[in-house]
Amino acid sequence: MTKTGVDGEVRVCIVARTTLHHSAGGMQESLAGLAEGLVDQGKEVVVISSATPSGPPTRVHRGVEFHFVDDTTPESYADDFFEKVYEQFKRLHEANPFDVVFSESVAAAGLCDRISIPLVARFHGIWIGWRPSESLYFPEVWQTLNARERTLATRRLPSTFYYGSRLSRLARLVYETSQAIVLDSEFSRARLQDRMPGLDRDKILVVPPAVDTHRFAPSDKAVARDRLGIERPALLFLSRMTIAKGPRIAVQAVEALDPDLCELVMVGSGRESAFLHRYVASKKIDNVRFAGLVSARDLATYLNAADLLVYPELSSPAFGLVGAEAMACGTPVIASDAGAIPEVIGDCGYLFPRGDVSRLASLISEVLVAPQTLTEMGQRGRRRVEDLFSHERMVETMVDTLERVRALGGGKG
Repeated sequence: MTKTGVDGEVRVCIVARTTLHHSAGGMQESLAGLAEGLVDQGKEVVVISSATPSGPPTRVHRGVEFHFVDDTTPESYADDFFEKVYEQFKRLHEANPFDVVFSESVAAAGLCDRISIPLVARFHGIWIGWRPSESLYFPEVWQTLNARERTLATRRLPSTFYYGSRLSRLARLVYETSQAIVLDSEFSRARLQDRMPGLDRDKILVVPPAVDTHRFAPSDKAVARDRLGIERPALLFLSRMTIAKGPRIAVQAVEALDPDLCELVMVGSGRESAFLHRYVASKKIDNVRFAGLVSARDLATYLNAADLLVYPELSSPAFGLVGAEAMACGTPVIASDAGAIPEVIGDCGYLFPRGDVSRLASLISEVLVAPQTLTEMGQRGRRRVEDLFSHERMVETMVDTLERVRALGGGKG
């Protein structure tokens, strides 16, 4: 075991390809929550990440020290990212030794077999095989594509296969050399154990991502609806606008309903936005509203204004953070039975078969006419998030994990 930092503090090096200094997102927020939570617990935290488009290469934010590696592509594993991260790590470690390394996904792959301190890796999904979790090439997503989209996807297949296979090899390296693997859900644990049966099961841990229960909290629905100009029962779709997230499923389900029953508010941006705008216009669907990309501050307002969050995921998510955030606001969820979503929602929402537009439409029409049931379900959802997905619970579990692997020692270098 290496010595502890200069003042006796436990020094943790977190390696990640992206942070909130690069862009907003669930993974970035989870990293920030973990790093700041470790600082609050008395740990010294240093984050090594890819270059940022602007700002100094080194900065301190809320007690966390950030180093953004020069000559790397922001938020990317390209341009010798792994070797350059390793060189940065060596410089920092020689100046003031770290006690443990924490890798977000495969970001610390360049350190595997080269360091003599323990490595903990957290994966928001399982990289085994060449297809990413939101791949167009999964059957459930592929069947929603039209002929033109399938042609374009086929042309991109060689590059997708190359990139996916590369990340899969790196993930296997991290899985095998880390002293602990942290996953978001039991669904992910079962999937990893099935794909890599020889992996030491004792080092696979489930630590659900944290939900900010202060930011995402119930508020007056009438006030939220008035602020957003919502006058009738509202469904909310909140996600990146990609095919795998299922926005087409949401729009088509609402298309099948009486337009006076509800309004669908679409929040998010992405490649699917143009298609969805054209589709809604061509079909003359007048109860679908596009809100575009909204500020992080306004997300809770939209969630509180909604009667239901519609979550028609087509891929196999490792968790389902948006569902948990809706529950934290007291808003029930109606979601596909994909990946870990049933595990997250429990009895605080409704499930339908992935991709089944008619079943989703039928469920919406059934549950919107029972407002008292929705209120009670929303209250259960809030309690579930407080019990299982709080920030305090996540940080406490991660601190215990880091302390345990530090005490055991490890590393291959």
